[in-house]
Amino acid sequence: MKYKLNRSTLLGIASVAATGFLLAGCTGGASSPGATPGSNDVSDLHVGFSTASMRDSLLKTWAESTCDAVVDAGGTCTISDAQADPGKQISDLQDLIAAGANFIIVNPVDAQGIVPAVENANRLDIPVITIDSTAEGGEVLTAVHVDNYAAGYEAARYCADQNAGQDVIKVAELEGQAGQANTINRHEGWQAGVEEFGLDVVFNQYTDWDTGKAEQATRDLLNSQPDIDCIWAHADGIILGATRALESSGISDVITIGMGMYGGGPEAIDAGSLTASWYMEPEKTGQAAAEAAIEYWENGTSEPDIAIEMTFVTKENVNDFPWN
Repeated sequence: MKYKLNRSTLLGIASVAATGFLLAGCTGGASSPGATPGSNDVSDLHVGFSTASMRDSLLKTWAESTCDAVVDAGGTCTISDAQADPGKQISDLQDLIAAGANFIIVNPVDAQGIVPAVENANRLDIPVITIDSTAEGGEVLTAVHVDNYAAGYEAARYCADQNAGQDVIKVAELEGQAGQANTINRHEGWQAGVEEFGLDVVFNQYTDWDTGKAEQATRDLLNSQPDIDCIWAHADGIILGATRALESSGISDVITIGMGMYGGGPEAIDAGSLTASWYMEPEKTGQAAAEAAIEYWENGTSEPDIAIEMTFVTKENVNDFPWN
């Protein structure tokens, strides 16, 4: 599916260029905000999708696969790119609603920062679905996400299994961003696994999803704990910063686990510099979000939480996935 700028539906050429909206599907016939769920035809559905960033391939796939599914079903879908700016995301969502969106799907830049936009949609009776991190306030119809808790827990299990027989297994965690729901859930799963499998946590730090910060954090870790056994990171972008620090220090026997299977992660697994990652199947996530919106729009039924299963990927099965 190719997305095109729809200048007439939005606020003019200058506004489109500034906000980065992309629209797919029909351009007319969208219902007004506040349409009663369960009594609508999908042809009247206009989803406004606000993504945290179209520059991130995972987030871009979430947005495009969601809109593909909505359009294939006969609805309309408009994508806005927040460019990792919480303030811009708030403004984008206002513009999406002004442009006729009667259903919001959002991948929040900031779980707390998105609350005013969710509450505004609530006041207008516009349903809201979140992808990945959910909102810390307001009413969210459905939260669609991968099973972040399980990812952290199973990462701890893998660290234990790969270092079986050692009296002490030293592990470190490189987290995403403080306060975000996905960061919290990945950490809580990891912590539960750490406690169950008797791992020794010697280092923990937030990285704000930044590869450079992750690299520096790992250098700090190695200065104090050069005998680290395993590092779990909340995203491939984070763990690749860690592997860069390990390689420059001449260390090659540390188990490293990321999450996402994108942005260089698969290549690193194939090359042997990254031990493992979780394949998040972003198309499946987008499809689930679209199906949830359509189900509520047409039938008025919804699930509050949809967890997408992932696959654990190592060098043994990396070529089974569509990265190359």
